Amino acid sequence: MVSEGSSINGSALIEGFEGVRINNIGLSGGLCGDDDRFERTLASYNESAKEGEVIAIGFYGESLEITSANYGGWTPFGPQPMITKSKNNILYELDGQPALDPL
Repeated sequence: MVSEGSSINGSALIEGFEGVRINNIGLSGGLCGDDDRFERTLASYNESAKEGEVIAIGFYGESLEITSANYGGWTPFGPQPMITKSKNNILYELDGQPALDPL
């Protein structure tokens, strides 16, 4: 499964998929990203790419073997703050302070 990543909540997507899938079916995939910009990502299969797309492809067979690997582009640096307030995948506070500067 591959999903557009700027408007899709990946945690909620996996939770929903896990709630309806058959127990012995494996799942692999990821979210599209735009490096460190967090502006816009697109995905498609056989049509023009657009926001909000989720692509799932199924494979089956007695001799099917699938392997995968991944790479994450984040490298920690500087002091490591403590998350003091969050809900699901939304961050509100770090070390008791707002995570984002007020507008």
